Amino acid sequence: MANYTQANNSYIIDYPFSFDSQGKVSVIKESNNKIWKNKILSLVSTGTLERVWYSDYGINLSSLLFEPSQSVIEEAVRGINEMFISWLPELELDDVIPGYDALNGYLVINVKYSLPSGKKDSVKIDTSSLSVAGEKIEGM
Repeated sequence: MANYTQANNSYIIDYPFSFDSQGKVSVIKESNNKIWKNKILSLVSTGTLERVWYSDYGINLSSLLFEPSQSVIEEAVRGINEMFISWLPELELDDVIPGYDALNGYLVINVKYSLPSGKKDSVKIDTSSLSVAGEKIEGM
């Protein structure tokens, strides 16, 4: 994620990419805990080999599209564990709680982690389609 400094404050581009009400690229302050959630979501939503210079960046969940739900859950948990070791060494992974929403037919994962400050946080990840504005439009 791109960082830049403006008037002694460090900012990072918001995820998913969007524009603010003034037509500028939407950014958040570096100290915001949302940055860590954005980094986790970016890694999970990026397929392996999707980034030319970082071919091991991401988790290859799209290759499991037609696999049984248990295989997908196991691969997602394994991928998230590896992702934290390789790409998020600043964070401590506390727990990965996978689940499968049989009613809607999609994977739901709750990732619990500790920030560098020691504060606990979590992010919920589910397989869904997003609009350009980042709004959930359907479960997959």
